[in-house]
Amino acid sequence: MAKRHYIPVTADVPGAASEGNCALIRKVIRTALAAEGVDVPCEVDVLLTNDSGIHEINREMRQVDASTDVLSFPEFDLRPGELPAPEDADPGTGLVPLGDMVISMEHVAAQAREFGHSRRRELAYLVTHSVLHLLGYDHLDEGPMKAQMRAREEAIMALLGLEPVWVYPQRYTEERLIGRIVYGTAGMLDGIIDRIRDTGNCGRSCIMAEDKLFVEATEEDVPSIIGLRQRIWSTTYRGIYPDSMIDEFDWDRHREMELLRVHHPAYSVYLIRKGRQNIGYLTINKTDVITLQSLYIVSEYQRQGIGRQAFDFMSAYCREHHANAFICHCVPENFNARSFYERMGGEVIGEDLTNEECWQNSVTYQFTLPSITT
Repeated sequence: MAKRHYIPVTADVPGAASEGNCALIRKVIRTALAAEGVDVPCEVDVLLTNDSGIHEINREMRQVDASTDVLSFPEFDLRPGELPAPEDADPGTGLVPLGDMVISMEHVAAQAREFGHSRRRELAYLVTHSVLHLLGYDHLDEGPMKAQMRAREEAIMALLGLEPVWVYPQRYTEERLIGRIVYGTAGMLDGIIDRIRDTGNCGRSCIMAEDKLFVEATEEDVPSIIGLRQRIWSTTYRGIYPDSMIDEFDWDRHREMELLRVHHPAYSVYLIRKGRQNIGYLTINKTDVITLQSLYIVSEYQRQGIGRQAFDFMSAYCREHHANAFICHCVPENFNARSFYERMGGEVIGEDLTNEECWQNSVTYQFTLPSITT
C-alpha cells in the first residue's frame, strides 16, 4: 500500500484541534497536494494558535512585529510547478518534509465574521493558501505571481466543494455565463442565471430616501468601502475589536473579499451617501435568510436618523424579495448597536457566547416588517 501524507495537527489554544478542524485541515492539504501533482508522500506540520502566539512566531522567525492569519515555512526553495522528488524524502520516515504552517484561529473567526462566510470556509482557504506557499507560490507583486496563486486557490477550493471564491464581471448575458467555468457548489450556477433572467443584468441601482442615497456598489466603489471600514473600526469599534485587528488592518485582504461581495449574487452592497459624500455602507446577505450583515456609518453622521432610514431601506428590500423579516448579528459588547436594534423592534433569537474572546461571540436579532416603524 502506498504511503500516505503525514499531517500532524497541534494546538496551543483550547478546542482548536477539534476532530472537525483536524479532519478539514488534512482533507484540504491532501486535496491541494493532489491538485498540484504531488505524488510523493509528504509531511506537513500544522500549528493552530491565537493572535499572540502567531505574533510571537512572526517576530522570532521573520522579524515582523505583528500578528497575521497564517504563516508558512517551506522546507524547500521550490518554484510554482516544481515538485518535491522521492530523493527529497527523509530516509528515516520515507516522507518528504514539505514544511510547517501556523494558523491564528482568532483571525479565522474574525475574518469569517467580517467577510460573511463560515469559519470552515475561512480555515480551508488559509490552509490552501499555505500549501501553495510551501510549493513555491507567492503574491509579492500585484501582477502575474499573485494572479497565478489566486487561480490555483480558486481551483482547489472548487475541488473541495466549499463556498465559491470566484468573481464574474458585472454584466453577463446568459450565454456568456454558461460558457464560462464557474467555481462553486452545485446549484450556484442556476442561481446566478436566474438572477440574470430576472434582472436582465447585474447592474447598478439606487434608492433615494430624502437626501440620502443608497447606491448599489460596484468594483469601482471598493476602495471607498474599505476606507470607510478602516475609519469606522478606528473610531466606533475601538474597544470592541482587538487593537491588533484595527491597527494592523489588512487592506489587500479586505479588498479581495469585498470584490467578491460586490460581484456575488448572494450579496448586495450599498453605499450610503449624503450629497456627494460617502458616509457609510450596508451589506446584505441573502444566502438562506435575508441578513443585514453590516451597517457602518461614520461617527459624525451617527444619531442623525440615518440608521432608521437604513432600516426603512431594509424593509423595502425585504418586500421586494418577498420576505417578511430579516436578521442581523451583533457583538454582545457593542452596546450602542444593541440598544439601536432593540429600539427598532429587534427580537433576540439566538446567541453564540462560547468563544474565549468576547468580540468573536454574537447575538442574533430578528426584525419582522410590521415592527419596523418609519
